Amino acid sequence: MLPEGSPPKAYVFLLIPGYSLLGFSCALEALSLANLQPSGHTFYSWRIVGETGAPVPAYNGVTCAVDDALPPLDRHETLVVCAGDDAASGSTRTVLNWLRRETRKGMDFGALSSGTYTLALAGLLRGKRVTTHWQYYDALVELLPDVIIENSLYSIDGRVFTTAGGAASMDMMLARIKGDYGVDLATWVADQMVYTDPRGATHGQRLSHRARPDLAHGKLGMALQIMEIISKIRCALRKSLPSCRSARASLSDCLPST
Repeated sequence: MLPEGSPPKAYVFLLIPGYSLLGFSCALEALSLANLQPSGHTFYSWRIVGETGAPVPAYNGVTCAVDDALPPLDRHETLVVCAGDDAASGSTRTVLNWLRRETRKGMDFGALSSGTYTLALAGLLRGKRVTTHWQYYDALVELLPDVIIENSLYSIDGRVFTTAGGAASMDMMLARIKGDYGVDLATWVADQMVYTDPRGATHGQRLSHRARPDLAHGKLGMALQIMEIISKIRCALRKSLPSCRSARASLSDCLPST
């Protein structure tokens, strides 16, 4: 739990237009609920920022007010880039320069969903193990040959953390709460979320075809499993070959909407 006199751990959420509201909400709510723990301690604080200071729309049109427009950060804050649909358009030169400048201070930083692409465009993920939403996986493997993209719920590599977004944001934040303050607080937060079976980092992102009654047997199920294997092999081969594509290609042309 929180040592006597210790300040709360501070987070900064950068909203990129088109961000996933589900992923952002799951991450923020985990911190919010921690502060409701009966001890009365304030474990976390946060602020929400955007490029211009104006409310930022999620992919579904819901807008969120922000506290500031790309302010200077403290090295003890933790930065989270929240993106989703059309992350490339929102990854402007102003945003990327701000990310480079602030992360040089040595803070932990990470991303939800396609926010991984924004961090990569800023040059912050070379050689790092990261993850992203499964819909973006194939495109990012091709666009980012210098980044190790895993098909996992979340990835942690040093001070860099990334998550597939969606409900996986809960799993990642519960893991971070456990690391910060111990299993008791993480369990309390999970109970408040009515989340009885938090998943580990390596848990698959998609419901296994073998777990679906309609696909568990027969030629259709086998064919789909073979297609998944072929897809993984193709991604591995593309990863091993020199890429002639530009990492600045429009993500919106390569990635499906969520």
